[in-house]
Amino acid sequence: MSTYHSLSLILDGLGPEPLWHMTAFGQYSREFVWETLLDPERIAQVLDTLNKKEGQVLLQFLAEDLAGYHPLSALHRDEKLIEKLNQGFLLFTLTDGYVRPVIPFDFYPAILETLLIDRPLVLTSTVTTPRPPLTNGFEAILPLFHLLSQARKEPLPMTTNGQIYRRNLGKMKKILPATISDDMIDAAMRVGFYYHLLQRGPERTLESSLDVEDFFAHGFSEILSRYLQFALEHGTPFQVFTIALAAMLAPDEWLDTEALLKWAKAQRLPGAYDLYSLSYFLDHLVQLGIWEKHNKFLGRLTNPYYFGWIRHEFEPLSDQTLVIEPTGDVLVPPNTSLSTLWDLDGMAEIKKYDQMRVYHINRHSITTAVLDGWEPDTYLQRLQEMARVPIPGNLEHNIRDWFRQLTRHSVIHATILHSATAEDSFNAERVLGPYIIKRLSPTELIVNRTDLKGITQALDKSGVPLIPIVHELDTDREAKIKVHNPYDYYYEDDAGNSRRHSVQQGNPLGLSRKIRSLVGTGKTVQIRYRPQGRSECEVVRLRPIHIDPIALDGVLDNNQVLTLYLNQIESYEVETS
Repeated sequence: MSTYHSLSLILDGLGPEPLWHMTAFGQYSREFVWETLLDPERIAQVLDTLNKKEGQVLLQFLAEDLAGYHPLSALHRDEKLIEKLNQGFLLFTLTDGYVRPVIPFDFYPAILETLLIDRPLVLTSTVTTPRPPLTNGFEAILPLFHLLSQARKEPLPMTTNGQIYRRNLGKMKKILPATISDDMIDAAMRVGFYYHLLQRGPERTLESSLDVEDFFAHGFSEILSRYLQFALEHGTPFQVFTIALAAMLAPDEWLDTEALLKWAKAQRLPGAYDLYSLSYFLDHLVQLGIWEKHNKFLGRLTNPYYFGWIRHEFEPLSDQTLVIEPTGDVLVPPNTSLSTLWDLDGMAEIKKYDQMRVYHINRHSITTAVLDGWEPDTYLQRLQEMARVPIPGNLEHNIRDWFRQLTRHSVIHATILHSATAEDSFNAERVLGPYIIKRLSPTELIVNRTDLKGITQALDKSGVPLIPIVHELDTDREAKIKVHNPYDYYYEDDAGNSRRHSVQQGNPLGLSRKIRSLVGTGKTVQIRYRPQGRSECEVVRLRPIHIDPIALDGVLDNNQVLTLYLNQIESYEVETS
C-alpha cells in the first residue's frame, strides 16, 4: 500500500457511477474533471476558506501525519476542516481496509504555493538554463511503451533472477534512442509490474496484459501522475516536498538540493536524512524520466513533468492523425493519442521512434494482429478511424489477402466425443447442450474438457452410458513435439495462463474495439446478454461510458450505471435514431 496517492487512481477507485455524476451525466469529459480539480485557482479558493490555524493544521498533516508519523493528528480531530477540504475536493476518504483521509500529492504544489510562507529563496539556484521546446511528452514513457510492445508481440524470456536476457535487451534497444539506458528499461519493467501491465508467462517469460489498453486510455497527465505514485511508493514527506517545490520553479530555474536538505532539516521534515539518501532518490527519478540533473546538487523536473503533470501544457492529442502509404508504412505524428498509438502498435511493426514515428504493415504484423484477436473488417475499420487519409487500395487488398491466408488453417487442441453413428452423435448433442463447443463432423463433437464428469453424468441420466476414459490417438505425441518443433505451439493449458493468448476468451465479439468509438458520443446501444447464472438472455438499452477488454460500463435511461462483462454479451446493435 502506497503512502501517497495519485488523484488519477483515486478517481478510478470512485467507480463508474460517481464519475458519471462528476461529469454532470456525461456533459464533461474525464480529462475536463481532471484539469478542473487540479486548477491552482480553484485550489487557492478552497484554501482561502481556511483560517490561519486550519492552514497550519493542513501543513502539519502534509509534512508529518500523512506519512503516519502522528496518526492522532489535529486534522483527524478537526471535523470542520475535514468538511471544508471534502467539499472542496481536496481531501478524499479511502476505505480500503480502514477509513483514512487522503490528499492526493497532485495538489501539493498548489497547496504549498499558498500556505508555505517561510520557503527561503535560496532553494532556487542562481544558475538558469532555458528549457528545450515543448514536445508531446512521449519520451517520458517511451521505455515502458516499447517494453510493453515487445512483450505483447513475443513473450520475453527472463533469467532466474527476473531480468530480461541481455540479447533480448540489446535487440529492444536497437530501436530506442541512445539516451535510454538499461536502468531505464529496468525501472519501466518495475512500473509495469506495479500496475499489472506486465505478467509472468509460461516457462519464465514476460508478457503484457490486457490492462495496458485501459492504462493508455487515460490522459497523458494522469499517466505521469501514476508514474509519480510508483516513484513515491513508501516515500517520505521530504521526497514529496522535493517534487512539489520543483514543480513551483520558473521554467528555466534549478532546485538547489543541498540548500533544500538544510532547510528541510531545520523544518524537521521527516525523511530529510543526508545527501546520499537524497541523491539515491533523485537517481531513481532520473531512471523513471521524472528528474534531470545539472550537476551534483542542481536538479529539476523534466519537460514532460514540469509542463504536463499539473500544467497540462502539451499540445492537444488526436485520435485521427495517421498517414498511411501504399508501401505499408504508417507515419505517426507527435500529436497522436496514446490509445491510438497502442492500438496501432498491435496492428503494425515499429520501425523507428522519432518525432514522426514510423510503423510498417506486412504479413508478419498481420500474424500478430490475428493472434491478438483482430478480424479483417474490424482491423481495416479501426485503421481508417485512426487515419487522416484513406487506406490505399493496394494495401487494403494485401491486408485482406494476408488475413485470408493466415486463417485458412488452424491447429486445434480439443477433446472429441466420438459416436458410432451420426444418429447417436446428434442425440448426444441434444442431451449435452452447453457442454458442446462445436460440431466437428456427423459423428464427432468437440466438448468442454473441463467438465468430463458432467458430460458422463448427463449421458448416463439420458440412458446412454459412457466409459469415463479419454483415449489418446498418439501416446508418443510429447516426444515427437520435442524432436520436431519448428514453431512454438501454445496448448490450451499453457495459453490459459497467458491473457495475451486468450483475448477472445474474455472478449468473444471483439467488443472492446468495436464499441470504444461509441463511448462518450451519447449514442444508445441495444445489448442482448446472458445474466450470470441464468440460461435466458435479456435485452438492455444503454449509452457506453467506459469499456475495457473485460467489461462495459453503460448508463441506462434512468441515469443508473450498469456493468456488463463482455463474455456475457451475445450481440449488440447501435440505434440510429
